[in-house]
Amino acid sequence: MKQILILFLILFGFSQAKVEEFEIPPRIIEFFPRRLFSSRIVNGSPAEIENHPHHISLHERGFYFCGGSIIAPNFALSAAHCLRGARPQDILIHAGSNNRYAGDSFEIEIFWLHPEFDTRTLERDIGIMRTFRALIGSNISPIKLPAVCEAACCGVCEGTNMTVSGFGRTELGSSSQWLRQVSKPVFNFAECDRIWRITNGMFCTDATRGDSCSGDSGGPVVDNNGIQHGVVSFGSANCDGSAPAVYVRLEAPINRHWIQLVAGI
Repeated sequence: MKQILILFLILFGFSQAKVEEFEIPPRIIEFFPRRLFSSRIVNGSPAEIENHPHHISLHERGFYFCGGSIIAPNFALSAAHCLRGARPQDILIHAGSNNRYAGDSFEIEIFWLHPEFDTRTLERDIGIMRTFRALIGSNISPIKLPAVCEAACCGVCEGTNMTVSGFGRTELGSSSQWLRQVSKPVFNFAECDRIWRITNGMFCTDATRGDSCSGDSGGPVVDNNGIQHGVVSFGSANCDGSAPAVYVRLEAPINRHWIQLVAGI
């Protein structure tokens, strides 16, 4: 009953938000009964695009709905659940500004979802977009990705500091037009697995210091060396720090090899 109430409040909040600010497409909302997606930076701080030139916002038919990152001149990365059911011609990438409605815009030629994306467990929740023209310009540039890691962890070991950036909601029913960020350490894998039943293709961060919670889905999770190690996937319903946030672990062979295959990086 509590989870149903939380879901109702979230959907009610979405319905009360100004439509020109933020709208989650029905094709994404259908996932809510299983796991609730991250769409806001809670307890974070304002971020400058100069420090996040890889960060992009995704807009579908004029509505902002997810984040992403530039990984090569013509390729961008996001969450599979953000792209599933969409059409490339309906999505526009905005980049180069800490205002999600400003900056330069780029049309998508085609996108791919990880072929083993699991809509039930959200394993391998990544998708890659290819743009018609290069994602290059003022405050627009690719971010580095980690090398393939065959061990239990390489760059995302417990305690490693990560920064999550996004344009999503800052509180229930309210949306941020401006880029924000929050830094937090990687959470203990065994404890996160106890809470969420994750796999080695995922990792978590401690949400007590701040959280990514509804619009931040698909956004980048970056270490102190400027390497993107994760993609925002899902988290708790109310983003109050009661459960760790979960991300796609890019260094995992099943994720990193696929990115190499599609984007050539």
